[in-house]
Amino acid sequence: MRLTATAAEQYQDRTHMVRYIILVAWSVAIDKSLAVSDVNLQPVESVHNLGVYFNSELSMKAHVSKTALVCFFQFRRLCQIRRLLGRDVTSNLVTALVFLHLNYSNALLAGLPHTTLAPLQRVINATVYLVDGL
Repeated sequence: MRLTATAAEQYQDRTHMVRYIILVAWSVAIDKSLAVSDVNLQPVESVHNLGVYFNSELSMKAHVSKTALVCFFQFRRLCQIRRLLGRDVTSNLVTALVFLHLNYSNALLAGLPHTTLAPLQRVINATVYLVDGL
């Protein structure tokens, strides 16, 4: 493929622009701190607001992992007393202690890939086994 002189100039201009953008993005990535009135703010991996964890990519992976961690903690506590409880009581406790965390802010999880939601699906599967006594 042969480029005309005008096309070659446009291609070279675009290349310089892309290189400039990459250099600016790289320099911002090196120094991610922000100074606000004598206070130097450092970036964090995720922030917690109203019970939901957000990361810089809004992938919700931090929220899903924290929610699964809390749910499995409650699940393990219920497993310890399962044989002392009836099925109805166990079902009510699972609803109150585990599904409460799963249902909170679940509208934010709509449209996420299955790989991101897999830990929450494992929590649901485990609680079904707990309630059914399998």
